[in-house]
Amino acid sequence: MKVKFKLPLEPFSVNRTYYRDRRHKTQDFRDWELATINALSKPEVQAELAKIREAFNSQKHGFVVRFHFAFPATTLFNKAGQISSRAEDLSNVEKPLLDILFLPKYHVQGFPWGCPNINADDKHVLSLTSQIGR
Repeated sequence: MKVKFKLPLEPFSVNRTYYRDRRHKTQDFRDWELATINALSKPEVQAELAKIREAFNSQKHGFVVRFHFAFPATTLFNKAGQISSRAEDLSNVEKPLLDILFLPKYHVQGFPWGCPNINADDKHVLSLTSQIGR
């Protein structure tokens, strides 16, 4: 089974998720988390997530996930035309989105802190392909 949907969000780095003591989420992350949950709550996205939940059997299946993170050209490249330091590292933007998309803790929390998602441990992700573009 293959599903596809878009989330109109800026990529968020795992490095900016928690304050130094690692006990509290940063305000930036909480804002991004809410925006992500809002985007996942859209009916067209919920329809695709429901297809996955209904078909998934943890005893038989794994997930192949493909992310395409789009950065505006002004963020992705600097004035010299090189990759900008303002563009997040690709591996750092995968984890926050993967967690909200998969983890059961978000599935069971009521809106606005959660919404129905894939509701499976992300250990079932057997392949993860990510790219950055415009």
